[in-house]
Amino acid sequence: GRGVTYDIHNMPVLTNKNVLALQVDAINRKLYVILDDGLYVANANGENLTQITDGAALTLVVDAERNSLYWSEEDGVWAMPLVTHPQNIISDMQRSRILNVNTIEAVERMLILEN
Repeated sequence: GRGVTYDIHNMPVLTNKNVLALQVDAINRKLYVILDDGLYVANANGENLTQITDGAALTLVVDAERNSLYWSEEDGVWAMPLVTHPQNIISDMQRSRILNVNTIEAVERMLILEN
């Protein structure tokens, strides 16, 4: 079948830093990447790499159906709406911690597993 051919030699380099994780938001054509110093978003064409958080993000998930981005840090899980324009500065008000790991006790985890 016929596919799209990319000239990889002329593709922009998004980052030359260590990328720990990557997720794609195909609907909004955005890339979410975890670098050593935090979570970033960029356009799918490799432009406008913008820092979302300077926390040490560990994992991330794009949920297009709920228009939400979820990521984990050592102290819990965070969420925010998916980014439509990375050039906009993302305010702290848009980020919210939805799970604080320190409040979950071992007994509660066992009960969840048993159920």
